[in-house]
Parts: sequence; C-alpha cells; structure tokens
Amino acid sequence: MNYLKTFKLAVILIFPLLLWGCFEDHASQFHLDDINQVEWAPPNRASSALSYTANIAADQTEPKTVSLVVQLIGAHSGSDRTVGVQVASGDAEEGVHFDILNEDVVIPANSSHGDVEIRINSANLNNGDSFSVTLELTEGPELGVAANMKDLNLQIQKATD
Repeated sequence: MNYLKTFKLAVILIFPLLLWGCFEDHASQFHLDDINQVEWAPPNRASSALSYTANIAADQTEPKTVSLVVQLIGAHSGSDRTVGVQVASGDAEEGVHFDILNEDVVIPANSSHGDVEIRINSANLNNGDSFSVTLELTEGPELGVAANMKDLNLQIQKATD
C-alpha cells in the first residue's frame, strides 16, 4: 500500500517535468536560425583582440595585400549575403596609405565567413612610419553587425633601415 502512494506521488511530480520540454517557445532559445549577424574574426586566433599589424620591410615598395576575415554568427544560407566595410577613424589615409579592395564583403552561400582585402601602399610609406585605421563593418540587406565586434584596428608600420 505504501508503495502505491509513493508511485502515484512520483508520477505526479515527474509528469510535469516530462512535458516541460514540449513548449515551442522554449525550444527556440537554442537555435541560431534567427541570428543573422557578422563580426570580425580575431586575426590572431591565440588572442581575442580585434587588431592586426601590417609590418612592411624598409626596402619594400611593392603593395602588400592583407586579408581580414569576417565571420557569420548564425545559420548558413543557400545564397550569397553581403555586408559593408568602411573607415571609422584613424590617421592612415584611404587612397594614400591603404585601399579597401572590396567594400562589399560577400559571405558565400553555405559558408560561415568572407574576406576583406586591404592593399597597403608601401611606396607611400617612409621608413619608420606608423599609421592606424579603424575599419567598421556595416549592415547589409540580410545581415546585421554584432555591436561588440564591429570595429577592427589595422596598424600599418614600415620598418626603419
């Protein structure tokens, strides 16, 4: 008789717990389908800092191309999606010290990242020069930008003799 009461009590207490996982709104908390954002990938995987230093040799006059990665936060898509990149601040001059080769960054279909190509104009740098620029991601038609990972600092340094 005592076992029957214990069994009934256990069923009454456990049954609501079994139903708890059936709520639809609860399940949506664990999916990335609704998050469509991008962020800069840290250039150095050993650090979370969003900065990259382009070191130029003292005798280098040929342009140097730097590739910076933009990563997707959320689910892949069956079509290409784009976001923008622009200069936010800094003392490096676009068109003089560097050029952004693709201001529209494409995240290819079924991919989780895209690349921003930056050309460092080495011939316009004097030995010992150091400039910095903050690059900012901007929203695209289908992708937003993570507020805390939208800015990347690019440091351009040319060595001394």
